Amino acid sequence: MNYFRQFFTLATESTLGRRNATGRVVLEARGDSAKATVFLQDANEGAYRLLAFAQNGAAADIGAIIIGKNGGFDGKFELERNNIAGFGLQIEAIDGVAITTPKDGANFDVVLTGFKSEAFVWRNNLRFGIEKDVAEVVEVSEAITEISEITIEETEEIIDEVIEEIKEIIEGIVEELPETIIEIAAEEVPPPVYAETVFEHIHPAPEIIEEIVEEIAEEAIQEDIAEIFLTTETAENTENNAQYERINNFFAGRNAVDVFKNQEPAAEWVAASLVDLQNLGLYTNEISQNDFITNKARQYRHVLLGRTAENPLNKYILGVPDIFTQDQTVMAQGVFDMFKYCNPEAANQSGHGYWIKELTI
Repeated sequence: MNYFRQFFTLATESTLGRRNATGRVVLEARGDSAKATVFLQDANEGAYRLLAFAQNGAAADIGAIIIGKNGGFDGKFELERNNIAGFGLQIEAIDGVAITTPKDGANFDVVLTGFKSEAFVWRNNLRFGIEKDVAEVVEVSEAITEISEITIEETEEIIDEVIEEIKEIIEGIVEELPETIIEIAAEEVPPPVYAETVFEHIHPAPEIIEEIVEEIAEEAIQEDIAEIFLTTETAENTENNAQYERINNFFAGRNAVDVFKNQEPAAEWVAASLVDLQNLGLYTNEISQNDFITNKARQYRHVLLGRTAENPLNKYILGVPDIFTQDQTVMAQGVFDMFKYCNPEAANQSGHGYWIKELTI
C-alpha cells in the first residue's frame, strides 16, 4: 500500500484545557502498519483519551494520554492501517481527532479537536465499531443482573403470571382448532374415568394443562438464558483474544532482559513504558492513580513486564524499578507483592531491584 500522512492541528474546545493549550496529531501509514504521533503542550494535568472519527460517524478510541504537571505529552500509538485500535476504522477515512476526558459510554468532555478540512458536528453521531456490536450484549447482561436481584416471592409471582398467559393462549388455540385435530389431541391424554360430558373427553384435566404449561415455560426460559450467556461469553472471548494477541506480539517484538540473574521463579521479562501498558490494556486505574508507580517509571524511564510459562493467559507481572530502603517500603506497602533484588546477594540491604506486582486482565 502507498505511504499515507495526515496532519491535524488541535484547537481548544472547552475550559478543561488551559487557554493556551495547543497540540497536533500526525497519522501515518505504510503497508498494513500505521501510527499516531501526538504532541500536546500547556494542557491541564490529568488522564485523557485520543479519539478518531469519520464524518459518517465511524469512530475509534485509540488510547490513553497522561498529562503530567508540566502540561505536555509527546508519544506514539502503534496501529493497524485498516483496523484502527481494533475498531474497524481505516486510517484514510479519519476526518477528525479529539482529546477528551476518559470515555464512560457516551459520556465524556471534549478538550481539543482537529479536523482534516472544515469542522463538522461529530460527537452525537459516533459509532465505536466493536462497542456497537456488543452494546446489545451489555444491555442483556445488565438485565440479567436485575433479574438476579428479584426475590423468590417476586419470581413465583412472575412465573404464575406467565403460566396464566400461556394458559389463555393454549385455550384460544384449542377453541380454533378443527374438530379432527381436537380428536387427535384428545387421544394422547386418556379421558377421566368419571367423565360425564363430551367436553371432558376432549379437554385434559386442569392439573395436566398446568403441568404441561409449566414445563414449556421452564424450557423456554432456560433456552433464552443459555443463549444470552453464550452471546455474552462469545463477545468477551473475542475482545480478550485480541488483547492476548497484542500482548504476545509485544513480547515477541522486544528483547528479553535478564535483570534477576536467573533467580527463581523464572520469568520472561521485557522493558516497557507506561504508554506501552496503555496500548496493551494493562494500564489499570490502580496503576494510573498511584503516584509511586508513575514517579518511578518517569525517574528510571521504564518498567518491566513479565510472564511465566506456568501463568494463565490473563496473568502478567509488573516490575517497578527502585532502590530498596525502609522509607520506600512504607510507601510501597499494600501495593506490591514483594521487592526483588537484581543481585540476590544484596537481600535485606540497600540495593537496586524492582517492586513486583501481579496484573490480571
